[in-house]
Amino acid sequence: MGENVSGRAVCVTFLKTRRSPFLAPCEKAIRSWNRGRIQPLFVKLRKGGYAARVTVTIQEGDSGSFCTRWKGGDPTRFPARIKAAATALFNCGCYGLYKIIHKNGFLEIRGAVPGAKADPARRGGV
Repeated sequence: MGENVSGRAVCVTFLKTRRSPFLAPCEKAIRSWNRGRIQPLFVKLRKGGYAARVTVTIQEGDSGSFCTRWKGGDPTRFPARIKAAATALFNCGCYGLYKIIHKNGFLEIRGAVPGAKADPARRGGV
């Protein structure tokens, strides 16, 4: 998948359980990330999963979901590693816009995307 900015706006529910094998490693890495979040954060996870590159909006106070533009037709197939990373960002108090890239078990998280605007689609959930 390429950059998913041309996909439809969707709100994806955060993980509702801590049983994901991807959540704890993401939270641990985010907690140690420098305060300014200027440098990208890299997290090594188990190989596999959907390759994707998305920009997510994490809003303070919205513990139910995050918004993104995604080309996928079936929202239940949203990449689990990216969903875990978005959940970890929220759990660690990191709000705003983030670019999350996954390829074969490697996640890259970049802090608030310059020039990007928050997605107005904030209701519903996937």
